[in-house]
Amino acid sequence: MVAATTRAIQVDQHGDASVLKQAIVPRPTYKPDQVLIKVAYSGVNYLDIIERKASGEIIEVGSEVQHGFKVGDRAAFIGVDTYAEYVAISTFNLAKLSDSTSLADGAAFLLQGLIAVGLVRQGYAVKRGDWIVIHAAAGGVGLLATQLARLLGAHVIGTVSTDEKAALVKVAGAEHVVLINHGYKALETKNVKDTWTDLDNYITTRKEFDELHSELAGYLAKGQLKLDIHKVYSFNEVQ
Repeated sequence: MVAATTRAIQVDQHGDASVLKQAIVPRPTYKPDQVLIKVAYSGVNYLDIIERKASGEIIEVGSEVQHGFKVGDRAAFIGVDTYAEYVAISTFNLAKLSDSTSLADGAAFLLQGLIAVGLVRQGYAVKRGDWIVIHAAAGGVGLLATQLARLLGAHVIGTVSTDEKAALVKVAGAEHVVLINHGYKALETKNVKDTWTDLDNYITTRKEFDELHSELAGYLAKGQLKLDIHKVYSFNEVQ
């Protein structure tokens, strides 16, 4: 039995990490087409600071839930309010994790991974022998996109801002790395094909979500994708 109240992290003002505060909140209620998840990990990324992706175990299932989800499934998801012990979420952006994928990796890879695989499959269909420029190649999306492009047989040029980031991108498989803050006119958009600049290139159907997630999860299960989790904090470390 889940308690009527639970803990969550809330922010009520702008600031640094000190504005993150623990709070006691009502346990979320779920609709017939939603599941209730006990959160194990919630991710932090530039795009979603804060609370956009997480992983955990499904503990309750609504009467109208589709796609075969059941109590006990381990899952990763994209949603809101994920800095909490429990989250109610629809199944549209919910992915079941394989036994070989940890909950930590599940929280880390789904959002950035879907963006990365979408870029190399839909933004531009990467082919063997292509030369691909990946900007911000040391970021969460960039490191995954670099690895995915290499898996598809492309040559990768990564742009970064520091020597430390350049080392990360080389490990990910980039053949050439450019310190972009020094300037590099050959990589201006007039000289290369820009990808995914239209808002209609985002995932819009469950079928599309499943296809991209399946490809991504397959690479991860085979050890072909390496995730970089910088640090893990416990819930109690937030004051």
